[in-house]
Amino acid sequence: LVRLHDDLLLKILSYLPTNEVPITSVLSKRWHCLWMLFPKLEYCCRNHTNGFESFPQFVSTSLLLHSAPVLESLHLTLHDMCPVTDIESCLEIASKRNLHELKMGFLKSLLSLPRRLCETLVVMHLDGVVLDVTLVPSSFKSLKTLHLLCMTYKGNNNKSFKRLLSKCPVLEDLLIECNEGSQTFTVAVPSLQRLSIINSWSECFRLKTPSLKHLKIERFVMLSCYIENMPHIVTADVEVERINLRELPGSLTSVERLSLLLIAPQGKVPQKPTKMFHRRLHLSLCTFYRDWPSYLKWMIEASPKLQTLKLHRGHWTRPCIRFSNENLKLPECSLPHLELFEWRGYEGTPKNRKLASYILTNASCLERVIISSELSYADKKKDGILKALMRKEFSLL
Repeated sequence: LVRLHDDLLLKILSYLPTNEVPITSVLSKRWHCLWMLFPKLEYCCRNHTNGFESFPQFVSTSLLLHSAPVLESLHLTLHDMCPVTDIESCLEIASKRNLHELKMGFLKSLLSLPRRLCETLVVMHLDGVVLDVTLVPSSFKSLKTLHLLCMTYKGNNNKSFKRLLSKCPVLEDLLIECNEGSQTFTVAVPSLQRLSIINSWSECFRLKTPSLKHLKIERFVMLSCYIENMPHIVTADVEVERINLRELPGSLTSVERLSLLLIAPQGKVPQKPTKMFHRRLHLSLCTFYRDWPSYLKWMIEASPKLQTLKLHRGHWTRPCIRFSNENLKLPECSLPHLELFEWRGYEGTPKNRKLASYILTNASCLERVIISSELSYADKKKDGILKALMRKEFSLL
């Protein structure tokens, strides 16, 4: 090991917890200063044996000894008992090392960030932190990735959140998880390309992200949404609860891959689509809520270039909710571009068979069919509709 190059030794040391790296200096005189060049530092107060109160002082001492020209990343797992002023001192020291990535969690005291730190950060992860945005002295002019989990803001949550985003002029990747409920939740970032919102709640959701390419919304309760046009959107994975069906799809018409899981949606499905999905669309639709066939009909009519259709039960273990409408109305249009049809959780009921019959009959270019029934009461052997309708090879699971 003594003969190895410094870069390789640092790579080996990167697999050790940061608080154990200095101990390796006893192995060789050459290693005595090597750990001070370590580019990635990770500290956890749970690994500190001298108590939570002295943990920030330990981190400060370590950072003062650090001599690398650039500190690539600093991860701090804190505790409520850690003095916030000492944590801010640690961040001040790290900012002088041109810190690029900051990951910090579990600090319930009000935190302010040093000006220099805001200017050098490229990636920032905050988890369970109380932030006063008014104390942020300047913009995050280099910040491209921002992850906010279980955050609390001083003052109005939505206004503080909007103000924080306004300080990120080149932000490309934003993740928000466990956002506290607010009347209006607004994401307005012109440069944003990837957005993930998980386990959050809001009465009104506003999205102004004209450069967005990838959207993921998971376990989000919203009463209404206003989404401005996103001409560059490629993928959208949307799991929302209580949304009005008329408000969702219009802003996603440029999407190529769309996955929808709607829980207790409000309002009626529009009779006719007013906007069309003009790209070749790969659609995945959850069949758990009551009126999903009507929404599928709407989506088929709005997607003349539908290429892939997948029906599934999502993560629900209970049997699917049966169709509520007595007369199942199906689209009059054909499916000339459909190549793959997949149905997980097929029940074999008369209305299931009618819908499957429609799709298999009208998909002239269908190459593959995958139908599986996970319910014990569905008798797949008696359901011979597929063999009667299909002249091509397909998979029946």
